[in-house]
Amino acid sequence: MWEMRLRGFFAGPGAVVRCRFQYPLSIPGVGMLLAAHLLLLTQRSSDPRQLAAHLGIAPHEHRSGTSLHGLTQSRHFGPSAPRKLLYLAACSVRTHNQRFRDYFLHKRAKGKAPRLVLNNIQNRLLKIACAVLRDQQPFIPNYRSLPPLTQSSYSE
Repeated sequence: MWEMRLRGFFAGPGAVVRCRFQYPLSIPGVGMLLAAHLLLLTQRSSDPRQLAAHLGIAPHEHRSGTSLHGLTQSRHFGPSAPRKLLYLAACSVRTHNQRFRDYFLHKRAKGKAPRLVLNNIQNRLLKIACAVLRDQQPFIPNYRSLPPLTQSSYSE
């Protein structure tokens, strides 16, 4: 039902909105509902750290009184719908995307909790979505960033 309404809305005359809507859909695990939520959230801020804190998926260190070395926890404040959609997207890419599956298994082999690794994947997906919407480019699966040129490489 929601998917049909979203398709109808973005098939309308708003070419700019329709074009921006296609960028998050190119990310693995991101569906129409999550893409719509991401478009709305990035109107507020395009910084992935701020969005993660707003959604309640940013890990915060627990320090209180004598417990100075507590585990980091996510607060789970903020809007629940995009947080739940990000969690479902993280579960999906953990299962169906080779790169995220390898990352999940690597972290589990190091002894990390499954929920913590899924939270890391959620933050990665949010960071990718912010970059895709900021640059207005579709997701490139095998993209490798080049190191920036340093001053010494200019003189050579």
